[in-house]
Amino acid sequence: DIQAWGKAFECALCLWANHPLSLLSWTARPDNGIDVEFWGRKIDMKGSKNIRSNCLIWPQPKNHILKSTPSDTLVLGRRALEIEPPAIDLLGWTPKDRFINFHLVAPAVNNRKFADGTKYMEEHQLLPMEDMRAWAAI
Repeated sequence: DIQAWGKAFECALCLWANHPLSLLSWTARPDNGIDVEFWGRKIDMKGSKNIRSNCLIWPQPKNHILKSTPSDTLVLGRRALEIEPPAIDLLGWTPKDRFINFHLVAPAVNNRKFADGTKYMEEHQLLPMEDMRAWAAI
């Protein structure tokens, strides 16, 4: 289920960017931190099937590899509605170095149910998806 949702978010990103789905890896193996590359960006797609989710998170158990992963861009997607087949919204993006410098950190007790130490950005902190398209044109 987690891998299927991850692939659905990656497909949504490719379709939004008008890039072929063949750019995606279709193996069952975990990726190296890059889900897809286009517009000169190495993108790590993050998503949630919770229709109320509004945070791009970096899970606490992976904090030690955040800086060393080869991606340079993080994108947030979320399931849009509880319908079948599911629809996906792309909520925003950020360069990874911006995430590293400006993320929030979940405290031990928090109303988001994040694990203590989870790094995250709220949707309003992310850049609009159209800015990613504009940035690619530069």
